[in-house]
Amino acid sequence: MRAFCKALCKSPFLETLPMLGKTLDAATFRDRMMASWTTIGVVGALFLTMLDYSKVAECQGEFLLSIMPSKEFCDTIHPFLCSMGLAFNVIAVILTTILIMQVGFVPDEKLGDWVAGMPITVEMPLVSFIVGALMWAGDLVWLGVVAHGPYGMRFSLAATVIAITLLGVYAATRAKTNRLIMLANNQVDLSDTED
Repeated sequence: MRAFCKALCKSPFLETLPMLGKTLDAATFRDRMMASWTTIGVVGALFLTMLDYSKVAECQGEFLLSIMPSKEFCDTIHPFLCSMGLAFNVIAVILTTILIMQVGFVPDEKLGDWVAGMPITVEMPLVSFIVGALMWAGDLVWLGVVAHGPYGMRFSLAATVIAITLLGVYAATRAKTNRLIMLANNQVDLSDTED
């Protein structure tokens, strides 16, 4: 479990840097980064089209009002989730655009320094996208709860299980990817990859 957590916390961008100039050329590394950011930007833009901030989700009915602290609180959940989903997806789209544009101008021999110099920035599009997607999903589920009451609550439990499963798949995939990168760089021994 310790090895899993250690691998999960690593950045695939940063873990790949020692391979530059040895088993990985700068053009291939640049292409991989750009492909990752392009995917995040395109899907983030798609989420922007699916978020509807102007939709009214007014809490009515005994069921919702009985489980909420107040009607005002209940009425603010949709605007909050939707606006946060919009904000985080806008951040993801803008950051991917900036990074894709700038990485194209970085000289091959300085690409490693460029990535190492901004470790948070190269990961931020993915983090923003994941948070934005979770906000979108939360908003969608909330709209279902408002529209369908108790049935919508049961649906929200199923949606929560799906979201947790997807986050688990992401964590396992990222950890496995990072472990393989670290193995290729001789940064970990094989005994570290058993769990």
